[in-house]
Amino acid sequence: MSNDCSVGNSALGLATEADYENLVAAVRNANNIANKSHNLNDSTPSKKEAFSTAMSIANKYIGIYQYGAPTASTADIHKAILNLNTAANNLDGAIERAKMPKITIEVTTSGPYIFDWNSAQRNQALAVANEIYGSTDAHFIRLTDYHDIGLTDSEGRKINSLQSSDFVNATYIDAKTALF
Repeated sequence: MSNDCSVGNSALGLATEADYENLVAAVRNANNIANKSHNLNDSTPSKKEAFSTAMSIANKYIGIYQYGAPTASTADIHKAILNLNTAANNLDGAIERAKMPKITIEVTTSGPYIFDWNSAQRNQALAVANEIYGSTDAHFIRLTDYHDIGLTDSEGRKINSLQSSDFVNATYIDAKTALF
């Protein structure tokens, strides 16, 4: 990632190549945290937004350094690293997943999977969908046998194609080999 401008930048207060390398490492680490077990996908809207903003700023600094005349100070880069690390560590996907009901899903060779769950577990899945999408109106789509969820997200968009299985901790069993 060498940039001719990096030599002597520290004397000017500008970030050095080492600062940018630390920022690149922070981006890699944050992406690892976000991608671990769908941590980013299952996080609440405010945590996703903080992460997205911090990642965008970090990538902007990296892009300018790689392709332009870098003007970020060492303090700017250090703040970007701190904000990115904080946002990644504050992702709450694991907390949301812990709220998901534990159910069994029977895998069939013909027709839809069979969800073995009660009304309390279905309501719990809807509550988690509401939290993750910043919604208040999650509901099961009619005639889908509780397999599809619809809702209005935090930005007012109607979403009618969410899989119920995304909001449960499921154990899948094969209908052909299951012992009843």
